[in-house]
Parts: sequence; C-alpha cells; structure tokens
Amino acid sequence: MHTFSLVNGLVAAILSASHRVHCMRDATQGGIGAILAEMALQADLQITLDKAKIPLREEVRVCARSSDWTPLFLASEGKLDAFWPASEADKVLASMRNHRLGAEASFVARVEQTQRARLVLLMSLGGYRKIDLPTGELAPRIC
Repeated sequence: MHTFSLVNGLVAAILSASHRVHCMRDATQGGIGAILAEMALQADLQITLDKAKIPLREEVRVCARSSDWTPLFLASEGKLDAFWPASEADKVLASMRNHRLGAEASFVARVEQTQRARLVLLMSLGGYRKIDLPTGELAPRIC
C-alpha cells in the first residue's frame, strides 16, 4: 500500500478547510528532519522546529534512544508535513484533528524569511541547534 493512500482522507480534510495550502510532503523517507531541512533550502527560508511540540509516541522515544537514532530522521509512515498561511492555521489544524489520522496534529514549526536558509531546532530547555540534511544511510523503514 502506498503511503498516499493512507493519508489521502487527511489531505482531503486539509484541502476542504483551506485552498491556500502552500505544500504538503509525505514524511516516510527521512522523517520530519530531512523534509524540513530540504524545504528550507529549496524555499530559501528559515524553518524553526520546536522540539517540545513534535508529537512522539513513547515507544518511538525509547527505540530512538536505545538505537542512538534521532527521531527527526526516522521514517514516519502515514504522516505528512503541511504548510499554510498563518491566517488559515486554526481552521486547518481543526480539520486535521477531526480526522482519525490527524488526531495528534500540531503546529511544530514556523517559517520566516531570514538571511540564511536553514532548519533550526528550538531545544526543550531553550537555545537553538542547526539541523542539516542527513548524510549516509537513512534509518530503515519498518513496515
């Protein structure tokens, strides 16, 4: 089964809430970290990802910790990242949360025009860390 077929109902809910969605990306390959780092470079913008707002299940935290992988770069089957104007934010997020696949949807990042295109991670205790595109082998998909 293709990932798109898993999330197509969620995509339909997003598009019914707003036709002003800028883009959406499937997070299967490379996870949220790879997708956002790539998008920041392609769009020549800074994306600030708030670590505390990323919804992670406890089993993912434990698995990542025990294998020394960062959850940012783990394949996320059936998940997507979507970008829309701030004026549409509440409406789109509500439509996502009303869909069974988007029940845990949350705002995790903000996009801004700065002098450098990059992805930065706002750490849980404050401070920022630049996140680069992953190098080498990506973590395997387990599906």
